[in-house]
Amino acid sequence: NGMGVAIMLALLDGGCESHPPLECLFTIDEERGLTGASHLDPGWLEARRMINLDSEEEGHFCIGCAGGVDVGIEGRFTPVPAPRGFVPLSVRVEGLLGGHSGMEIHSGRANAIRVLGRVLRTLIDGHGCAVASMAGGSKRNAIPRTASALVAAPRDGLEGIREAAAAIQARQREEFSPVDGDVTIAVTASTTTGDALPDSVMPPEFASRAVDLLLSLHHGVERMSCLSKGLVETSCNLAILESGVDSVSLVLTARSLVETAKYALVDRLDASARLAGFSHSRGNGYPGWKPDASSELLAAATAHHRGLTGGEPLVEAVHAGLECGIIGDRVGGMDMISMGPDIRGVHAPGERVCISSTRRFWEFLRGLLARL
Repeated sequence: NGMGVAIMLALLDGGCESHPPLECLFTIDEERGLTGASHLDPGWLEARRMINLDSEEEGHFCIGCAGGVDVGIEGRFTPVPAPRGFVPLSVRVEGLLGGHSGMEIHSGRANAIRVLGRVLRTLIDGHGCAVASMAGGSKRNAIPRTASALVAAPRDGLEGIREAAAAIQARQREEFSPVDGDVTIAVTASTTTGDALPDSVMPPEFASRAVDLLLSLHHGVERMSCLSKGLVETSCNLAILESGVDSVSLVLTARSLVETAKYALVDRLDASARLAGFSHSRGNGYPGWKPDASSELLAAATAHHRGLTGGEPLVEAVHAGLECGIIGDRVGGMDMISMGPDIRGVHAPGERVCISSTRRFWEFLRGLLARL
């Protein structure tokens, strides 16, 4: 998004000598929920052709995207006193790659919240631990890289707990090798972390239901598209886990190129919540962008790419949410295409853009605007 802003500022600063009348639209809060685009007043725009500068591969033209909707799940409990004689343990899952929950959901990478659920299931069933708190993930559109919990454990069972965690770590590394084989499960006593045993914990029955829910909620690809090889049609990201003094809450994001499939998935998530005795809600929904192979803007961009490179661009739809879906829905009659330079590691530490690709894309865009 920063690259798109920089390119538009360069255009406004006179970086392109020949172009049609331009309107540059800068939106806020795209990553956290497409908020800016969702509040766009259609009357602000006169243009009916839009070049979206929020794609990540040079020479790829995006002409469609998935729609999405957030699902909130919450369970409430009455805290109970922490078991006497128990000690606090910090359980932390880390070392995962994470990534964009649309563009990387097909990669099979591990979800830290799901891994934490496996650890807690073992600690509850096999070692008599009580759960005080749990957390994981931070963004609705990112696969969680880390998750943690504070548990109360029997003082004489610490060695067995560490051995169990090490065994789960080994299994996870084997299961996710080579796509995400560096998962680390750290179990640390309070003398190291500084955590004190809380006065209260979750009731055992509630904690067990909450962990069962973490393990049963769908995460990953639900269905591949029949229209384009390798394109995900429908998916779900188990994105955020939080707990308070008397509640546990989750946020999941369902995506699909097909609106009915998206809401069918949401209905199943709702059903899982009800079976666990949790409430559920929906919010932050946004429409998809239906591909239009007859787009005049696509034809112009393709012809310009062919003239510059002698080859054909890759024309595709993506399983991510783009503002094109919302803007096209709100404005109506908009001919749209999305493009950009090479960007890698999106939504993860180390995100980077290729400088030479950015230079080539800048020249391509200037030439395309001159053709329009």
